[in-house]
Amino acid sequence: MSENNLIKQKANDIYNEAFNQYHDDIRSVLCANQQRQYLRFAELLKYVDHNDASKEILEVGCGSADLYKYLNFNGYRGKYTGYDINENLLNLAKAKYVNVNVELVDILESKATRKFDYVLMSGVFNVMVGQDMNWIRAFVTKMFELCTNHIAFNALSTYVNFKDDKMFYIDPFEIARYCTENLSKRVTLLHHNLPYNYTLVVFKDQDLNTTIEKSEE
Repeated sequence: MSENNLIKQKANDIYNEAFNQYHDDIRSVLCANQQRQYLRFAELLKYVDHNDASKEILEVGCGSADLYKYLNFNGYRGKYTGYDINENLLNLAKAKYVNVNVELVDILESKATRKFDYVLMSGVFNVMVGQDMNWIRAFVTKMFELCTNHIAFNALSTYVNFKDDKMFYIDPFEIARYCTENLSKRVTLLHHNLPYNYTLVVFKDQDLNTTIEKSEE
């Protein structure tokens, strides 16, 4: 079995156990506090245009589509698609939100090439399921390939005063350096609002060129 399949199997085991225990509760996506969940969402959406109905968000690791609910509360007018590898959580999302578009997709194995303006991810990296930094870098790179504007994702910072053996921590400067050297020079690190967490936003370089051209007209 490939490394990615082992990671998927472990992740599904963990999330299925949580789903069987909590069902329609944010603890089924391993989140114990909705306020903290919403704070993470607010960071992810900081650079998303909520008013342009032509924009499209892809959420990777959407779970039960809590971000879809949050977007509606905040007046997002664009389109939303969610990808996840867990059927229980996807079925829960479909039962809760009639019009939600969620699909069973593993971006590292899928041949899908459809592009989205924004590709977002919250919490996928946090639980220890056998991943390493090579897997993390491949995941972030695939997210970037699927976006036309920017990606945004969060992770647990290594700059903490304790660590849980069941969680996976990523040095924010290491992953920011990887993105800057391999994906785009336009990288924003948000490491100041959420305890133990940070958000990284990576913009497509051509967006900067477009902005410069418009300012020179």
